[in-house]
Amino acid sequence: ACLAALKTLPPTEFKTDGDVVHVNFKYLFPPSELRLMRLYSWPQFFDKFPNDFKRTFDTKIFFALKPLFEQLGYEFKGE
Repeated sequence: ACLAALKTLPPTEFKTDGDVVHVNFKYLFPPSELRLMRLYSWPQFFDKFPNDFKRTFDTKIFFALKPLFEQLGYEFKGE
């Protein structure tokens, strides 16, 4: 909340790789938004749970959700 108030939240980084998008969350979203992201993605690594910082999305799903989150004030940075 403090970072958001100061407008210093780091952007969520993503990289498109064919039919999937690899996402690196720099901070965890609030619980309801995080649950939505977890619902439509899978962890990049399966050896440590929970793994909410690095997720993989289907490209169509990610680019459908991205504008909705941007309207809420979240920032994304593509590589």
